[in-house]
Amino acid sequence: MNVMFVSSEVYPFSKTGGLADVSESLPVALKKKGINVNVITPLYKSVNRKKFNISETGITFKVFIDYKWEEIKVFKTIHKNITIYFLSNDNYFKTEFFYQGKDVDIRFGLLCYSVLELCKNLRFIPDIFHLNDWQSGFVPVLLQTNYKNDTFFHGTGTLFTIHNLAYQGIFPENTLDRLSVTKAIFHIDGVEFYNQVNFLKGGLVFSNFINTVSPSYAKEIVTKEAGRGLHGILQKREKQLTGILNGIDYEEWNPEKDKVISFNYSHVNIDGKTANKTFLQKKLNFDTNENIPLFAFVGRLTEQKGVELLESVLKEMSLLKVQVVVLGTGEEHIKEKLLGISIGYRDKISLNFLFNENFAREIYAAADFLLMPSLYEPCGISQMIGMRYGVVPVVRKVGGLKDSVKEGVTGFMFDKFSSSEFLSAVMKALECYSNKEMFQTVRKNCMKEDFSWEKSSELYIKLYEKIKEE
Repeated sequence: MNVMFVSSEVYPFSKTGGLADVSESLPVALKKKGINVNVITPLYKSVNRKKFNISETGITFKVFIDYKWEEIKVFKTIHKNITIYFLSNDNYFKTEFFYQGKDVDIRFGLLCYSVLELCKNLRFIPDIFHLNDWQSGFVPVLLQTNYKNDTFFHGTGTLFTIHNLAYQGIFPENTLDRLSVTKAIFHIDGVEFYNQVNFLKGGLVFSNFINTVSPSYAKEIVTKEAGRGLHGILQKREKQLTGILNGIDYEEWNPEKDKVISFNYSHVNIDGKTANKTFLQKKLNFDTNENIPLFAFVGRLTEQKGVELLESVLKEMSLLKVQVVVLGTGEEHIKEKLLGISIGYRDKISLNFLFNENFAREIYAAADFLLMPSLYEPCGISQMIGMRYGVVPVVRKVGGLKDSVKEGVTGFMFDKFSSSEFLSAVMKALECYSNKEMFQTVRKNCMKEDFSWEKSSELYIKLYEKIKEE
């Protein structure tokens, strides 16, 4: 089966979030199961062509967009046995800020056109276009409008994956003119969204099938509370909507072989975990005491990630005999509030406002508990990585967190989005920690969980086959 996987970011070439990780690891898992999968992504300014051995293919073509012709040069590399195609265009893709600046609608409209034109230049007829998030939402739109009579794609199906419904790609009505797409689709059952053009809605309406990245999130987004204004169209398409839990690359995230961490370990021999904790405590100028529980928050400091609860509970935790390390980027007002809370507690609260994957690995290798008080969470990858490294998650019972954490067995959960419930879950975690035998059992349960792509990739293949049959 031929699959063309389309994503606006792919690790390790470009990354702003979990989409990049999935866009690397899922195609690798599919390839191992016999799927002929290739990946298409933009060649941004920040992509290191030399480091990743990215070379020219000799393929160039032109796309008419924004009332003019734009030339696309195609580059490629082989990464983990997957061919990654990079689309180069100085006017729209040569940027360090993927989703910012002017003409973002044209940038990703150009991506969608280029995906189709590249397939034709390669003579690669996809059985399935696997499209990810709003940036590729106009591929199915184009297939049913501008390319409707193109026999090259008559056997091609589309799967549209929602990684986060909050990000929709909403632009002015004249975007359709600039993309040379008919205004006939600008209505409530098409791409129109409060008198604007919605790229994600285009994917929802025009794709053959829709999935999101956890079963619970698929159930949540059809409700008014979590549907972000799109619950109506999602309810209409509920029979073509499913949820498949994301996985992580178990070779990439492996405490037994991780070359970044100071001491390797496994659930059979856990001693290295304690050594990593001592190492990080020294690095953060904490007391080097293995009996003090070390809590971690690794992620974006945003509303979605529950930073409001983190702020309020951090005040309470500063009075307890615990240590807390925070790693992530966020807005200035959030940083200032957290800094205000940490004043006077620098010996037990370490705030690190940056994105550094190596440092994140050190934290996973050292921490006892992972804090994830998310307002909503389509899937969440941090809790899976954390469990792989023996970090016990303390999470809100929502989305993919609900699907991946087992209360009292592999972590601790709370229901209501409130600081009191979050604090209660933290106290349950501390109670568990005080019983060393119980805590080690929970920790080992975490490390024995299987969040590899083995099961989920099989579900994707079944979904591809279902789309082909229909």
